[in-house]
Amino acid sequence: MKNRVLKLIGAILSTLYACLMLFAVFHEKAFRISNFIIALGCVFILAFVLRGIIWRKKQIAVLIAGMAAISVGALLNGIFQGNVHIQHHIVRLLVEAVLVLICQISF
Repeated sequence: MKNRVLKLIGAILSTLYACLMLFAVFHEKAFRISNFIIALGCVFILAFVLRGIIWRKKQIAVLIAGMAAISVGALLNGIFQGNVHIQHHIVRLLVEAVLVLICQISF
């Protein structure tokens, strides 16, 4: 029972994170390669969640690749805009690490 609750929490939080990042990508005025990298990371995260729900197989590498792509894309986006906030990226990495930990334990 506990594992199912964690799996549900991990799936919901990962999906919300991916959707939030997709919203941020499509809300941008200019489409850059960094936005494409973020969108690709979101696709990886959503693929991980769907794969875990439908096939019940754990591929944590897909989730980690998606989170890494989002982080790289966000950092590149800040560099392109000339406005990099290190604290923002540290918080993003911490949130992503917690999501990966929850999904690693539950899926």
